[in-house]
Amino acid sequence: SPPLPWTPAPPPRALPPVANPPTEMALDWLRRGQACEAKNTEAALIEAVRCYDEAIALLRSVKPNAGESTGRDLGVAWMNRGNALQKQATPASLAAALSAYDEAIALLRALRVDCTDSLSPRNSLGAAWMNRGLVLHRQATAESIAGAVHSQREAVSTLQGLPRDQASWYRNNLAAAWMNLANALLDSTLSDRLAEARAAARESLAVVVAEETTDPVAAELGLKARRVWCDAIGQL
Repeated sequence: SPPLPWTPAPPPRALPPVANPPTEMALDWLRRGQACEAKNTEAALIEAVRCYDEAIALLRSVKPNAGESTGRDLGVAWMNRGNALQKQATPASLAAALSAYDEAIALLRALRVDCTDSLSPRNSLGAAWMNRGLVLHRQATAESIAGAVHSQREAVSTLQGLPRDQASWYRNNLAAAWMNLANALLDSTLSDRLAEARAAARESLAVVVAEETTDPVAAELGLKARRVWCDAIGQL
């Protein structure tokens, strides 16, 4: 089965109009890009990338001492750029998406990840690692799938530090990372891949099983986790 598409992180924060004009304009470009990306047509995805590029240019113009929020917004802009490129699904766009996720990871890693509010850089960092893993998995070479396993492990490690009881997206992103790891392991050449994939699928299910009857995303994740769990068991 294909890897689960990315579960979105919370949207960028909204600043008061007078707070920082370049940042406000950048966030407006981010919102435009997200609206285009949601249309999911070839033309709209190309326009989404252009919007994210505008946001990135504006955020880069903000003074370095403007605060961590600017760094987080810039990381999110790079991640969104990667998302739009990944959806284009060409060899060139996948390579460009990988570079965008690397930029996002470098930026988000430089921020404090110990805060646990809805704008936590840790959640965005985990999502960037997850998306990076999905691109590598889609490239479908032995080397890229090994990279996908590494990226999904980084996503799991990052997202495990969040208080999953505080927000559904924390739980769902962690469950998605475990499930993506299981899928990547099944396609890898690691000697213990099947046992590890089965264990990862069980971890994914454990995260969301209590919410499956009330949260559609949790229900989808639980179903896909069971599917890869059965796949691993069958191969074992």
